[in-house]
Amino acid sequence: MSTTRHLAHFGEVRLSPELEEQLQSISPSTVQRMLRKHRSRQARLPRKGPERANQVTRGVPMGRIPWDTKQPGHFEVDLVQHSGPNASGEFGHTLQVIDVATGRP
Repeated sequence: MSTTRHLAHFGEVRLSPELEEQLQSISPSTVQRMLRKHRSRQARLPRKGPERANQVTRGVPMGRIPWDTKQPGHFEVDLVQHSGPNASGEFGHTLQVIDVATGRP
């Protein structure tokens, strides 16, 4: 089953026989060109440069370390948001800090 038929089955698109015939004859490169034009017309949010994005972490000494580091005191930090299928309503966070060398929290 084609993606278009699958989407039509679930009511996401309306698929007429003419449109289905046109979609079968279009090339992937033509689709890419059409998408590129569409994306260029979309309004974009202003981007902040890396100097603005990193202001909070500027005073924190952090960086990449070799994967086989044996010296304790280097940590891997993971922050997970537990919210179910969407981010509205009640939710919780887990912050996990694990020593890379020992594997202990």
